[in-house]
Amino acid sequence: MYTCRNPLNQGLRMMAAGILLIANSGVLQGQQDELANRINNAYYNVKRAGLNELRCRISPNWKLTAGSISADVAGEEILNLLEHTRFDVAVGPDGSSTISRQIDTVPSSEQVAARFRTTLTGFEQVLTSFFQLWSQFTFHPIVPIGDKESVLEQLKGEYRIRQKSGQIEASMSINSGLKITEDKIVTQGKELIIRLDFGQYSGLYLFKGYEMAIPVGANSIHTIGTVEYQEVQGFELPSTVRMMVGTTMFAFDIGSYEIKKRN
Repeated sequence: MYTCRNPLNQGLRMMAAGILLIANSGVLQGQQDELANRINNAYYNVKRAGLNELRCRISPNWKLTAGSISADVAGEEILNLLEHTRFDVAVGPDGSSTISRQIDTVPSSEQVAARFRTTLTGFEQVLTSFFQLWSQFTFHPIVPIGDKESVLEQLKGEYRIRQKSGQIEASMSINSGLKITEDKIVTQGKELIIRLDFGQYSGLYLFKGYEMAIPVGANSIHTIGTVEYQEVQGFELPSTVRMMVGTTMFAFDIGSYEIKKRN
Protein backbone atom coordinates (compact mmCIF):
# COMPACT_ATOMS: atom_id res chain seq x y z
CA MET A 1 0.00 0.00 0.00
CA TYR A 2 1.09 3.60 -0.52
CA THR A 3 2.97 4.41 2.66
CA CYS A 4 4.10 8.01 2.10
CA ARG A 5 7.81 7.21 1.90
CA ASN A 6 10.11 9.87 3.30
CA PRO A 7 10.78 11.80 0.04
CA LEU A 8 7.09 11.88 -0.84
CA ASN A 9 6.19 12.74 2.73
CA GLN A 10 8.68 15.61 2.59
CA GLY A 11 7.23 16.75 -0.72
CA LEU A 12 3.68 16.79 0.62
CA ARG A 13 4.80 18.83 3.62
CA MET A 14 6.49 21.33 1.33
CA MET A 15 3.37 21.47 -0.82
CA ALA A 16 1.28 22.27 2.25
CA ALA A 17 3.80 24.91 3.35
CA GLY A 18 3.80 26.44 -0.11
CA ILE A 19 0.01 26.62 -0.11
CA LEU A 20 0.09 28.39 3.24
CA LEU A 21 2.56 30.90 1.84
CA ILE A 22 0.11 31.78 -0.92
CA ALA A 23 -2.11 33.34 1.70
CA ASN A 24 0.60 35.95 2.27
CA SER A 25 1.84 36.32 -1.28
CA GLY A 26 -0.89 38.49 -2.73
CA VAL A 27 -1.35 41.62 -0.63
CA LEU A 28 -1.30 45.12 -2.04
CA GLN A 29 -0.39 48.54 -0.70
CA GLY A 30 -3.26 50.64 0.56
CA GLN A 31 -3.28 53.00 -2.45
CA GLN A 32 -3.82 50.02 -4.73
CA ASP A 33 -6.91 48.73 -2.96
CA GLU A 34 -9.11 49.51 -5.95
CA LEU A 35 -7.16 47.07 -8.11
CA ALA A 36 -7.24 44.51 -5.30
CA ASN A 37 -11.02 44.78 -5.18
CA ARG A 38 -11.28 44.36 -8.96
CA ILE A 39 -9.22 41.17 -8.75
CA ASN A 40 -11.18 39.80 -5.78
CA ASN A 41 -14.53 40.51 -7.42
CA ALA A 42 -13.47 38.55 -10.52
CA TYR A 43 -13.42 35.26 -8.54
CA TYR A 44 -16.17 33.07 -7.12
CA ASN A 45 -15.99 33.26 -3.34
CA VAL A 46 -18.22 31.15 -1.11
CA LYS A 47 -17.87 33.54 1.83
CA ARG A 48 -19.01 36.45 -0.31
CA ALA A 49 -21.89 34.25 -1.52
CA GLY A 50 -23.03 33.85 2.09
CA LEU A 51 -21.41 30.65 3.38
CA ASN A 52 -19.92 30.71 6.87
CA GLU A 53 -18.73 27.13 7.48
CA LEU A 54 -19.34 23.59 6.29
CA ARG A 55 -18.91 19.91 7.01
CA CYS A 56 -18.64 17.18 4.39
CA ARG A 57 -18.01 13.46 3.96
CA ILE A 58 -15.01 12.20 1.98
CA SER A 59 -15.42 8.99 -0.03
CA PRO A 60 -12.00 7.86 -1.36
CA ASN A 61 -11.79 5.66 -4.44
CA TRP A 62 -9.19 3.23 -3.09
CA LYS A 63 -9.37 1.09 -6.23
CA LEU A 64 -7.62 3.87 -8.18
CA THR A 65 -4.84 3.79 -5.59
CA ALA A 66 -4.67 0.00 -5.68
CA GLY A 67 -1.66 -0.01 -8.00
CA SER A 68 0.51 0.85 -5.01
CA ILE A 69 -1.01 -1.77 -2.71
CA SER A 70 1.31 -4.60 -1.81
CA ALA A 71 0.07 -7.87 -3.30
CA ASP A 72 0.24 -9.74 -0.01
CA VAL A 73 -2.20 -10.71 2.70
CA ALA A 74 -1.41 -7.61 4.76
CA GLY A 75 -2.01 -5.40 1.72
CA GLU A 76 -5.43 -6.96 1.18
CA GLU A 77 -6.28 -6.40 4.83
CA ILE A 78 -5.16 -2.77 4.66
CA LEU A 79 -7.38 -2.19 1.63
CA ASN A 80 -10.30 -3.69 3.52
CA LEU A 81 -9.56 -1.45 6.52
CA LEU A 82 -9.44 1.62 4.28
CA GLU A 83 -12.78 0.77 2.72
CA HIS A 84 -14.26 0.63 6.24
CA THR A 85 -12.87 4.03 7.26
CA ARG A 86 -14.99 7.17 7.03
CA PHE A 87 -13.47 10.64 6.69
CA ASP A 88 -15.20 13.92 7.50
CA VAL A 89 -13.85 17.42 6.94
CA ALA A 90 -14.99 20.59 8.71
CA VAL A 91 -14.09 23.98 7.23
CA GLY A 92 -14.43 26.82 9.72
CA PRO A 93 -15.25 30.50 9.20
CA ASP A 94 -11.55 31.31 8.68
CA GLY A 95 -11.20 28.65 5.96
CA SER A 96 -9.11 26.29 8.06
CA SER A 97 -9.99 22.60 7.80
CA THR A 98 -10.12 19.79 10.35
CA ILE A 99 -10.15 16.11 9.38
CA SER A 100 -11.80 13.42 11.50
CA ARG A 101 -12.11 9.71 10.82
CA GLN A 102 -14.09 6.74 12.05
CA ILE A 103 -12.83 3.17 11.60
CA ASP A 104 -15.39 0.38 11.70
CA THR A 105 -12.95 -2.51 12.11
CA VAL A 106 -9.54 -3.16 13.68
CA PRO A 107 -6.24 -4.51 12.28
CA SER A 108 -5.34 -8.11 13.00
CA SER A 109 -1.79 -7.31 14.14
CA GLU A 110 0.46 -4.43 15.18
CA GLN A 111 2.42 -4.78 11.93
CA VAL A 112 -0.72 -4.28 9.86
CA ALA A 113 -1.82 -1.49 12.21
CA ALA A 114 1.48 0.37 11.69
CA ARG A 115 1.18 0.19 7.89
CA PHE A 116 -2.47 1.21 8.10
CA ARG A 117 -1.64 4.26 10.26
CA THR A 118 1.07 5.34 7.82
CA THR A 119 -1.35 5.04 4.92
CA LEU A 120 -3.98 7.07 6.75
CA THR A 121 -1.41 9.78 7.53
CA GLY A 122 -0.41 10.00 3.87
CA PHE A 123 -4.01 10.31 2.68
CA GLU A 124 -4.85 12.90 5.31
CA GLN A 125 -1.84 14.97 4.19
CA VAL A 126 -3.27 14.89 0.68
CA LEU A 127 -6.69 15.96 1.99
CA THR A 128 -5.17 18.78 4.04
CA SER A 129 -3.18 20.04 1.05
CA PHE A 130 -6.27 20.09 -1.16
CA PHE A 131 -8.47 21.95 1.30
CA GLN A 132 -5.75 24.50 2.03
CA LEU A 133 -5.42 25.25 -1.67
CA TRP A 134 -9.17 25.21 -2.34
CA SER A 135 -9.97 27.53 0.56
CA GLN A 136 -7.26 29.96 -0.51
CA PHE A 137 -8.96 30.54 -3.86
CA THR A 138 -12.65 30.17 -2.90
CA PHE A 139 -12.90 30.95 0.82
CA HIS A 140 -10.49 33.86 1.19
CA PRO A 141 -10.08 37.02 -0.88
CA ILE A 142 -7.62 36.37 -3.69
CA VAL A 143 -5.75 39.53 -2.73
CA PRO A 144 -5.83 40.53 0.98
CA ILE A 145 -5.76 44.31 1.35
CA GLY A 146 -3.65 46.60 3.49
CA ASP A 147 -0.13 45.14 3.71
CA LYS A 148 2.55 47.73 2.90
CA GLU A 149 5.37 45.26 2.36
CA SER A 150 4.20 43.99 -1.03
CA VAL A 151 5.08 45.29 -4.47
CA LEU A 152 2.76 45.35 -7.47
CA GLU A 153 4.42 45.35 -10.89
CA GLN A 154 2.59 45.99 -14.15
CA LEU A 155 4.29 44.34 -17.12
CA LYS A 156 2.72 44.79 -20.57
CA GLY A 157 -0.80 44.83 -19.21
CA GLU A 158 -0.22 41.95 -16.80
CA TYR A 159 0.45 42.05 -13.07
CA ARG A 160 2.85 40.49 -10.62
CA ILE A 161 2.51 40.82 -6.87
CA ARG A 162 5.73 40.18 -4.93
CA GLN A 163 6.47 39.82 -1.25
CA LYS A 164 9.61 38.94 0.66
CA SER A 165 9.78 37.85 4.28
CA GLY A 166 13.14 36.66 5.59
CA GLN A 167 14.38 33.90 3.30
CA ILE A 168 10.98 33.43 1.67
CA GLU A 169 10.07 35.16 -1.59
CA ALA A 170 6.58 34.77 -3.01
CA SER A 171 4.99 36.12 -6.18
CA MET A 172 1.62 35.81 -7.89
CA SER A 173 1.23 36.31 -11.65
CA ILE A 174 -2.08 37.70 -12.97
CA ASN A 175 -2.86 38.20 -16.65
CA SER A 176 -4.62 41.16 -18.27
CA GLY A 177 -7.99 39.47 -17.72
CA LEU A 178 -7.30 39.38 -13.96
CA LYS A 179 -6.85 35.60 -14.10
CA ILE A 180 -4.13 34.13 -11.87
CA THR A 181 -1.74 31.97 -13.86
CA GLU A 182 0.80 30.88 -11.26
CA ASP A 183 2.20 31.29 -7.78
CA LYS A 184 5.92 31.00 -7.14
CA ILE A 185 7.56 30.46 -3.75
CA VAL A 186 11.33 30.49 -3.32
CA THR A 187 12.92 29.53 -0.01
CA GLN A 188 16.34 28.21 0.99
CA GLY A 189 17.39 27.84 -2.63
CA LYS A 190 14.33 25.78 -3.59
CA GLU A 191 11.66 27.01 -5.97
CA LEU A 192 8.04 25.87 -5.96
CA ILE A 193 5.91 26.98 -8.93
CA ILE A 194 2.19 26.27 -8.78
CA ARG A 195 0.43 26.62 -12.14
CA LEU A 196 -3.24 27.24 -11.59
CA ASP A 197 -6.35 26.50 -13.62
CA PHE A 198 -9.62 28.41 -13.30
CA GLY A 199 -12.92 27.75 -15.03
CA GLN A 200 -15.97 29.99 -15.21
CA TYR A 201 -19.06 30.04 -13.01
CA SER A 202 -21.67 32.80 -13.41
CA GLY A 203 -19.06 34.97 -15.10
CA LEU A 204 -16.53 34.51 -12.28
CA TYR A 205 -13.29 32.55 -12.10
CA LEU A 206 -13.63 29.27 -10.21
CA PHE A 207 -10.62 27.24 -9.04
CA LYS A 208 -10.45 24.02 -11.10
CA GLY A 209 -6.97 22.60 -10.62
CA TYR A 210 -3.23 23.00 -10.30
CA GLU A 211 0.09 21.53 -11.39
CA MET A 212 3.45 21.72 -9.64
CA ALA A 213 6.82 20.05 -9.36
CA ILE A 214 7.73 19.77 -5.69
CA PRO A 215 11.50 19.94 -5.15
CA VAL A 216 12.76 17.06 -3.02
CA GLY A 217 16.53 16.94 -2.72
CA ALA A 218 18.06 16.94 -6.20
CA ASN A 219 14.81 15.64 -7.71
CA SER A 220 11.19 16.73 -7.87
CA ILE A 221 7.77 15.15 -7.48
CA HIS A 222 5.26 16.03 -10.18
CA THR A 223 1.85 16.75 -8.67
CA ILE A 224 -1.37 17.56 -10.50
CA GLY A 225 -4.92 18.00 -9.25
CA THR A 226 -8.37 18.62 -10.73
CA VAL A 227 -11.66 19.59 -9.11
CA GLU A 228 -15.25 19.06 -10.25
CA TYR A 229 -18.13 20.92 -8.64
CA GLN A 230 -21.76 20.53 -7.63
CA GLU A 231 -24.42 22.93 -6.44
CA VAL A 232 -25.28 22.61 -2.75
CA GLN A 233 -27.92 24.96 -1.32
CA GLY A 234 -26.99 27.62 -3.84
CA PHE A 235 -23.20 27.27 -3.45
CA GLU A 236 -20.71 25.75 -5.91
CA LEU A 237 -18.75 23.21 -3.85
CA PRO A 238 -16.32 20.40 -4.76
CA SER A 239 -17.83 17.06 -5.77
CA THR A 240 -14.86 15.05 -7.08
CA VAL A 241 -11.13 15.59 -6.63
CA ARG A 242 -8.31 13.76 -8.40
CA MET A 243 -4.71 14.26 -7.32
CA MET A 244 -1.68 12.55 -8.82
CA VAL A 245 1.28 12.75 -6.42
CA GLY A 246 4.31 11.28 -8.14
CA THR A 247 3.07 7.94 -9.43
CA THR A 248 0.27 7.57 -6.88
CA MET A 249 -3.29 8.53 -7.78
CA PHE A 250 -5.72 9.75 -5.15
CA ALA A 251 -9.37 10.28 -6.01
CA PHE A 252 -12.25 11.08 -3.70
CA ASP A 253 -15.83 12.23 -3.86
CA ILE A 254 -17.13 14.90 -1.53
CA GLY A 255 -20.75 14.93 -0.39
CA SER A 256 -23.19 14.89 2.55
CA TYR A 257 -22.58 18.61 2.97
CA GLU A 258 -23.83 20.39 6.08
CA ILE A 259 -23.91 24.12 5.44
CA LYS A 260 -24.00 27.04 7.86
CA LYS A 261 -24.76 30.36 6.24
CA ARG A 262 -23.76 33.79 7.47
CA ASN A 263 -26.43 35.67 9.40
